[in-house]
Amino acid sequence: MKRIILIGILMLMVVLGTSAAYAFDLGGYTGPVYIKIGGYANGSTYGVGSQTFTNSGNPGDGVQDAYGVGRVVEIRENNAAGAELWHNGQGGQELMYHYYGIDDWKVNMATATSGQIQSVGGTFDFYVQPVNTAHLSASQIGTITGGTPFARFKATGGILAAGGDNTTTMFENVVGPSAGTGGQVFGFGSGLLKQDNSWGTWAGDFNNGDWANGNDVSIGWTVSINEDPRNGFAFSVDDPARTRVVPEPSSMVLLGVGLMGLVATLRRKKAV
Repeated sequence: MKRIILIGILMLMVVLGTSAAYAFDLGGYTGPVYIKIGGYANGSTYGVGSQTFTNSGNPGDGVQDAYGVGRVVEIRENNAAGAELWHNGQGGQELMYHYYGIDDWKVNMATATSGQIQSVGGTFDFYVQPVNTAHLSASQIGTITGGTPFARFKATGGILAAGGDNTTTMFENVVGPSAGTGGQVFGFGSGLLKQDNSWGTWAGDFNNGDWANGNDVSIGWTVSINEDPRNGFAFSVDDPARTRVVPEPSSMVLLGVGLMGLVATLRRKKAV
C-alpha cells in the first residue's frame, strides 16, 4: 500500500512540476479567453484599378504582403469585460509576437482608399520574454524571436466559409482615413487561426476547434495610419482575439501514465 501511495505522490509531483515549468501562467484557468493585442504592421499601397502593391508584384503571387510585431496587452476571461487573468508585465514578463507570410490574393478597391482585401497564409509566433520597455519597431523582430517559444498559430480558411470561400484566411474592409484613436482609421479586418500543436511551451493548449472549419482562434483588428516614424511600419493595429484554453495536454498525458502505473501495481499486488 505504501508503494502505491508513493507512486501516486511522485506522479502528482511530476504533473505539477510540468505546469510550474512554464514561464507564463494563467493560474490554472481553462475556458474562453479574450486576448487584447497591440502592435504594428507593414503597409501596402493599392492602386485604383491596377491592384498593385509597392512592396510586391500582383495579388496572389506568393510574395509576402504583410508582416508585423506586437505584444499582448492583457488576457481576460470570456470577453473584454471579463475578469483579468494576465496583463503585460505581470511577473516581469510579456508576450511578444511576430506575424508574417500574409499574401493578399484578392483586391477589390473601388477607390484609392475604399474596398476589400482578401488574404491567404499568415503565421503568428508568440514568445515569452522579460519585460521590454523599448518602443516596438521593425528592428525588434530579432529580439522577439529570441524569446522562449510560447505558441504558434497559422491562419487557415474559414472566415468566409459561409459564402463558400474556404481559401481566404483573412478579410479586410478598407474604409479610408477617418478620425479614430491612435491615428486615422484605415480599415477593419478579421481572420481565423489554427494552433500548431508541435511548437512552443503552450503547444496544444488552445487546440479547441471552436470556430469555423475547426479553427482555434478568432481574431479581429482595426488598422490605423501610423503617425509615429520611430517604429518602421506604416500602420498600427489594435487586435482582439478570442479563443478557449483547454487542459494542458502534457499534464493530462502524465496523469494518464500515472493512473496506468497505479493500476498495474494494484494488479501485481493482487497476483501476489
